[in-house]
Amino acid sequence: MPQKSFLIDGIGNVVVQKRRNNKSLRLSITNDGNVRVTQPYWLPYPAGINFAKSKQAWISSNLPTKRPPLISGQKIGKFHTLVFERKPSIAAVTYSVSRIEVRVTLPDHLNVSEPSVQKKANLASVEALKQESKELLTKRVAELAAANGYHYKQLRYKALKSRWGSCSRSGIINLNLYLIQLPWELIDYVILHELVHTVVMSHDQKFWVELSKHVSDPKTMRRLLKPYRPVLNPIGPTKKLVA
Repeated sequence: MPQKSFLIDGIGNVVVQKRRNNKSLRLSITNDGNVRVTQPYWLPYPAGINFAKSKQAWISSNLPTKRPPLISGQKIGKFHTLVFERKPSIAAVTYSVSRIEVRVTLPDHLNVSEPSVQKKANLASVEALKQESKELLTKRVAELAAANGYHYKQLRYKALKSRWGSCSRSGIINLNLYLIQLPWELIDYVILHELVHTVVMSHDQKFWVELSKHVSDPKTMRRLLKPYRPVLNPIGPTKKLVA
């Protein structure tokens, strides 16, 4: 996929990507705040630059703000709680993940908001999400597959940046481990979406007809899912980051 980066006044760095299957220009902002334009393969790069410039106000209003630091007592996933503990006797930050608790231990001379402490807290929290995903989502995928007559080869969990799930032609389903943080109705929608892909790989009319057999209003569920982003512990949906 050919792409180039451009520095645009008032916006900053913008990556313009050419895709053969694209029929129109599309602007998005990644979780890290990177601006990206995807466009048809035949369009010249200046078309993508001008499109980004025309959306400058939208970009400015939708750039993600700096996320607040993780704090003690914060809920992680469905049943874990984050706890920070001070121990004067230790020299470095450590963490442990139990059945219901994520515990980060830090020496007295460090603050909870220190980058080194927050990094450990993030690592520990992601580990807890993976633990919950394996325990809860594995069972849920099996239940929904059996109830609706689908078969998959393997189930994997990954920390994906922009997708909630995927399904390969060989029947391997990948689920974003951040999915466990979403409401259960949206989790079920994503799971069923990927299960349908085991028989219909594309997103054509046939796919949506098949999905409608198991989801009463897939368009509404898709709309409810869009405001969420795969980041650690979202406090509800964030702004939609696609123009």
